[in-house]
Amino acid sequence: MGIEWSAPRGSMPDGAWHAVACPRLRAESDLSQDLAQGEVFALRIGNLQAIASVYGGDFADSVSSEVLASLQVFIASDPHVFGKICSRATGVFDLVLTARDSTDGVSRAQCRQKVAIWCSAIGRRALAFGARSVHVLASALTAGSMAGDQGVPGECLLAQAHARLECAQICAMARLDGFDGYQRDMAIVAELYEQLNRDQLQFAWKPVRHLENDTSLYYRGMLSALQADGGAGEWDASRKAMHRLGLTAAFDQHALLQAIDLLAGSEVGPIAVAVAASSFQSLCWWEPVLARLRACRSLGRRLFIAIDGTCAFVSVSAAAALADELRALGCVIVFERMGNDNGSIASLLALRPDVITIEAMFLRLTLESARDLDLLRHLLGVAMAIAPVVVLEGVDTRALAKNAIVVGGLWGAGEHVGAARWILPRCPATGAAWHVNVDHFRRQLALPRYVGERA
Repeated sequence: MGIEWSAPRGSMPDGAWHAVACPRLRAESDLSQDLAQGEVFALRIGNLQAIASVYGGDFADSVSSEVLASLQVFIASDPHVFGKICSRATGVFDLVLTARDSTDGVSRAQCRQKVAIWCSAIGRRALAFGARSVHVLASALTAGSMAGDQGVPGECLLAQAHARLECAQICAMARLDGFDGYQRDMAIVAELYEQLNRDQLQFAWKPVRHLENDTSLYYRGMLSALQADGGAGEWDASRKAMHRLGLTAAFDQHALLQAIDLLAGSEVGPIAVAVAASSFQSLCWWEPVLARLRACRSLGRRLFIAIDGTCAFVSVSAAAALADELRALGCVIVFERMGNDNGSIASLLALRPDVITIEAMFLRLTLESARDLDLLRHLLGVAMAIAPVVVLEGVDTRALAKNAIVVGGLWGAGEHVGAARWILPRCPATGAAWHVNVDHFRRQLALPRYVGERA
């Protein structure tokens, strides 16, 4: 018989799991044949252990059961995903899915997109039990794909998938700054996702411009709520709460796809959308984004993908590989907030960003002393040795703009450069010019020779 599995305590009614073609009920030869024909996916609830630590093991069991039931519905509705194995130890939920090659034209890439959509749908939904509710990080990675003539036993392939899950760092661990802090952050994230699901968030656009003329490099989009005074809602606090909990993936995917829809439907100039550094690796949730960019290469030429360096990369090598793939599709890679705790020089050399922005704190410090002015000048020089285009953040006043120019800065972002606006310009405004010649811009992004190949 096939591989054994163990379900979480109280996870499913008797027989419900088996009703969706559990491999345990299939002959091993049949299972091997099925697995040898398709793709294997490994799924995980990345923050289940943290939920168990804060809310207790019984609550985590309920969360695990709810996610399992949701996946059961998705799987049962799709004939292309047919086999699965669930194994669970304390604080762990791992699920392996197998998808066979379809006879009706559904490719493996499309199967990856479906799995990504499932994970996103689960991540955007609040799981409520009594007075408490949480969001989960449901992440998936491709554990292998096999051609029918390779004859690899299904048991071996499934073992590979489980081994991949054991080694995978699917998300950065949440920092548990006290249980009360965790629950406060979860409430902030729940409110943000509720606004997202109700379509109450829209992009507020902040310009990145040349410091000595009106040339726009790009507009940086932030999904925000419209306030009573017409301004954008507090964004940083919500985003930082998501970073701390590691719950950015579904939000980031939505923002990227919405930005691509905007580019596809209008002639706007280059725009940038930020994703968390912890989200920046080749998990399945990127597949719908990559598919859209592959289908229309002109979209990537107007899309700057900004990596928010507030949190750390899960894997620098995986981030570098994804950056290369996105660059090949025309996208410009931006690393934001160099100089904070997570933007090491080694990471930046491996990533090879096209644009670097420098943490606003360093420009603000220049108002204190000449020594801090020299510090920013040296930091700017290091950044320009890695990425020829460097942006100084925090240009909020005329005095700060002057200091930014004194140290050699060319590009800036902040209130003095331009406040956030809801309407994105569709054509050059009077006295301003879009920096839209991407080919020319690309030629300016020639890396120094010593950056070279990554290890």
